[in-house]
Amino acid sequence: MPKDMLLNPQTALAVKNYLSAPSHALLICGPAGAGKAYLAKLISAQLLKVSPQKVLSHPSVIHLTKPDDKQEIAIDEVRRLIRTLRLKAPGDADVRRVVLVEDANFLSLPAQNALLKILEEPDLQTVFLLTSPSETYVLPTTASRAQKLIVHPVSLAQSLKHYDARHSKASVESSWRLSGGQAGLLDALLENQSEHPLKKAVDLAKSWLGQSRYERLLFFDKLASNKIELAYFIEGLSKVLAALHHSYIAKGGSKPATALLHSRKLVDEAGSALDVNVNPKLVGLYLATHLKV
Repeated sequence: MPKDMLLNPQTALAVKNYLSAPSHALLICGPAGAGKAYLAKLISAQLLKVSPQKVLSHPSVIHLTKPDDKQEIAIDEVRRLIRTLRLKAPGDADVRRVVLVEDANFLSLPAQNALLKILEEPDLQTVFLLTSPSETYVLPTTASRAQKLIVHPVSLAQSLKHYDARHSKASVESSWRLSGGQAGLLDALLENQSEHPLKKAVDLAKSWLGQSRYERLLFFDKLASNKIELAYFIEGLSKVLAALHHSYIAKGGSKPATALLHSRKLVDEAGSALDVNVNPKLVGLYLATHLKV
């Protein structure tokens, strides 16, 4: 059972059951900030019996992820993986090699089809760990060949107990509300992990809400060229507004709470529009001109 990560009991039990009898492919699903990638690394370390801190540099781990300067994981990456997998994995353990496909939802369609061929005829000593926001973000044929593991949100009581020795109750409560109980983002907020993309998005959203409408328009004019960063920003903005909304409800502020509920709906609409490939500049313009917060 992986340690050093806060897990919902249901998720922890699913991980324990998987490790007791690992299948050849596991699809780890959960929203942004759930901690999917970190959990996949911990599971990899358990399967190979290596240190979690060294797992990505271990010769028995093949890590596939979207390059920072690309919009997807291209088929050439999967072709390289296929060539590597033709080499026999050394050792005599039941699991001798792990292929970690981080953000499998970014695999191009040809890359997914190429990966599917490997999943159909798996090497018995190789385990595939894929992460994705949902199984619906990958091809049904890919999802059907993998066992599913859902990363559920953690409770406030769990969070307070887990971070009791390191952070104040007020800090944990505030970060838990902002993260929505998503363990990866919660940890990033509390430990100030500035490299976490959703932590960056949350900080950016807070700053953006303090800007004038003109400044907001300029912001989106720059951001709209990168759909992935825009998607992260919208997710971060959604979490900031949700935390503010819940705070006003708790204080009995019905008028601000109603306005924030309307704003949250606008942000959700913007996110949905981006998901169906509406022009990012139009999405940004819509938010900048309609959001009243």
